[in-house]
Amino acid sequence: GLAAVLLFVVLPIAAIIAFMLKGEALVDWVVERVPASIETSIGDMVLAQTRAQSPFITTGPRYDAVQAIAKRLVRPGEPIRVYLADTPEANAFAAPGGVIVVQAGLLRAATDPEQVAGVIAHEIAHVELRHSLRSWVKAAGVRGLALMLVGDWGVLVDAGTKLAQLKFSREAEYAADLHALQR
Repeated sequence: GLAAVLLFVVLPIAAIIAFMLKGEALVDWVVERVPASIETSIGDMVLAQTRAQSPFITTGPRYDAVQAIAKRLVRPGEPIRVYLADTPEANAFAAPGGVIVVQAGLLRAATDPEQVAGVIAHEIAHVELRHSLRSWVKAAGVRGLALMLVGDWGVLVDAGTKLAQLKFSREAEYAADLHALQR
């Protein structure tokens, strides 16, 4: 009776209200407690999905150029892994666990290596500031709380696989730009 109503109705509704009111603080609390191994696993999941959608370039002058730029930007001991996807888009993205995917169209669109370096530095900053993990936690949190009400727990996996499609807030982009300039 009453215990079931509290557990399955009141508690989830209270959790959704708390998330809406204190969402950023809750996200911060969760992100601070995520172990590096879990963050790496999430990044590997995003990487596997990306590889399934497009081939990766693993040799040749374009690959060598991206790796040389990344080597110049990554500090010793940082767990950053930079990949080159054979896609026409002029873009790059960061995933949790230090995964950065540069899309080959970026190399065609850039007029000099420093432009590519700026984009990679920006993505490294997203990793360093854990923006990707924050976005994943937010997506999993909002959808997870809603779907837990109806008993769908697969949302956590679903949120991880959709990470590459998430957009960062204007504040996160600005912070990544500032960190990239410092790098």
